[in-house]
Amino acid sequence: MTPLQKEEQILQFLKVNAAQLYPTLASPAFFPGKSWNEIISILQNMVALNTNNAIEPGIQKILSENMDLSFIQLIRQQNMPQDQLKKKIYEFVSSILSKQEARFEFVGSYNALAYRFVDKYLEEIFDRKQYTHFELTKVQRLKLGKDAVKDMIRLSILLKPAVFLLAESQGAGKIESGRGLVQAAFAEKALQVMKQKFVVLPDEVLASAVHANVSFQENPGLEATSRIASILTSMGKAYKPDQQIDRGADTADKSWLSIARKNFRYYGFDIKMIDECYMIAAENGW
Repeated sequence: MTPLQKEEQILQFLKVNAAQLYPTLASPAFFPGKSWNEIISILQNMVALNTNNAIEPGIQKILSENMDLSFIQLIRQQNMPQDQLKKKIYEFVSSILSKQEARFEFVGSYNALAYRFVDKYLEEIFDRKQYTHFELTKVQRLKLGKDAVKDMIRLSILLKPAVFLLAESQGAGKIESGRGLVQAAFAEKALQVMKQKFVVLPDEVLASAVHANVSFQENPGLEATSRIASILTSMGKAYKPDQQIDRGADTADKSWLSIARKNFRYYGFDIKMIDECYMIAAENGW
């Protein structure tokens, strides 16, 4: 279990067991005279600080070693050096982590990038040249090489939770509970805000990140990069790197994709992309 998943589990435990925990935590040995809301706020801040310290090296590694932003120059003229651009992205990710709603959504982004889901699946997708490859190159018309497409998807995954940062300030009703999706109309408003906040990134990149939070079933015109980013991020949210697989049971990726095939309408996935990823996972023993 990764640090962000552990944090989520701890906070859920505190919420469920509040009545039993409060008398002990409000005693002189811990937080005398504090209300439960004050105690939970203190504990939440302490847990968040420890989690941030644990994942900061991973985020730095993702940006410094696993992501090449030179593809941005191929989309539009960009004079900002990569190190400065990555610094701005890191600062923005830090702001995402400062908000609880967006923070929990970052679990999937972090896992998908830290465990290199993009490398695994995009290598196979480009080798096969089937549905997803066609959608990326012919429908979305990305004039980018394989590695550049990977980096665009990585950046989409990294910035995907930004919508929840904006949603928190504009009403949680914009988020469809249980599905982790936002309404298309809100996504477009969020995209305009993102364009103002992140003028150093091309509109195509920001749209790809924002639209990864929207249902493809209800919005069939979504970019292919958004659709694959949505799948890989959702897979990352459920991923447990230390999980033991029982003998004879499906592997972790195959198991998750099998469930996603059955529930693709509810979660707004592109079923053809899910099917292709399922075949890739099955054939590679993932």
